[in-house]
Amino acid sequence: MQEKNKTPRVVIDTNIVISGTIFPTSLPGQLLKSFINGDFEWILTNATFREIRNVISREEILTPYHITQQNTQIFLDNLEVSAEFVTAIPLVMLPLHSRDPKDDILLSAAISGECEYLITGDGDLLVLSGRPELQKLTILTASEYLQRRKMK
Repeated sequence: MQEKNKTPRVVIDTNIVISGTIFPTSLPGQLLKSFINGDFEWILTNATFREIRNVISREEILTPYHITQQNTQIFLDNLEVSAEFVTAIPLVMLPLHSRDPKDDILLSAAISGECEYLITGDGDLLVLSGRPELQKLTILTASEYLQRRKMK
């Protein structure tokens, strides 16, 4: 059980990061602000950071939402120095796998980082929440996480 004053350790799915970046007032945007305010520790692996960097730098993300390469780089630089990087366990060592093998890097990051939460909007991950193999890891949406934190 998580200690009352302990800062939770969290992995955030790329879909939430992109949504929060594009729409800062959305629930994912509120989640990113919550991180900036020091409400949780964002846990990354090299693979999850690389995925965020690759997706957030795509022209189909930048152009329609008027996000500049410069702003993207500032975000990535800040994330790189403020998040905690952990070494990912090999995917073959995961206690369970997502229906979508591409999501396993997030499970690996969360388990390797001894996280309490994996925040996602992806049904392939959300369906795993509550599985005993995950032990203390809870998989939930940004809305569920923010609601849970509000109640503490």
